[in-house]
Amino acid sequence: AVYTLFTAGVLACAPALAANGSQATIAPGPPLSAADQQFLVARDAARAGDRAKLAQVAPQLTSHPLVAYVEYWQLVPRLRSADPVVVTEVESFFARHADTYIADRLRLDWSLALADRGDFTSFEREAGRLVWNTDDSQLRCYSVLARYRNSSGSQSDVVAREARHAIRMVLSAERRAQRARTDAVGEEAADTARGDDVVG
Repeated sequence: AVYTLFTAGVLACAPALAANGSQATIAPGPPLSAADQQFLVARDAARAGDRAKLAQVAPQLTSHPLVAYVEYWQLVPRLRSADPVVVTEVESFFARHADTYIADRLRLDWSLALADRGDFTSFEREAGRLVWNTDDSQLRCYSVLARYRNSSGSQSDVVAREARHAIRMVLSAERRAQRARTDAVGEEAADTARGDDVVG
């Protein structure tokens, strides 16, 4: 358990530490094991959308303390597939990794996938089981939409107003995120032009 917590902390903090660039001086920690290095390869493959590379590395990580994350990375791109096997694999993941954050994260992604395909009954069931990942803009939109579908009369008008508000909030958040990404790219380009070191 201590190893898992320490490793998770190191691997999770690595991007944040790198973001501080050369301004921070960090004492070197213990070298990563071969398994941890392979885990980082799997993480990078998932980020790049390289499913073939991820599938190649995954069998080497079946005993890694963070194997649940590798399984998560493999499952997420398939959640919107019509393949019934995916449903079985998702339920199996929930059973194996019950009461963990990564299972809750998959449940959020699964809930959104169900809503995308119009299965609001299953969406409401799964969304109602979320513990940590309840403050998601898409989740709020779909939740309001599900309520609207089940409402009638004057109640429909109230829920419709809530839906319009939720949609505006999502669009606003997306615009802010896009501006932040654009600013970050611009700053990196400027640093490169000046010859500054850029840590990516």
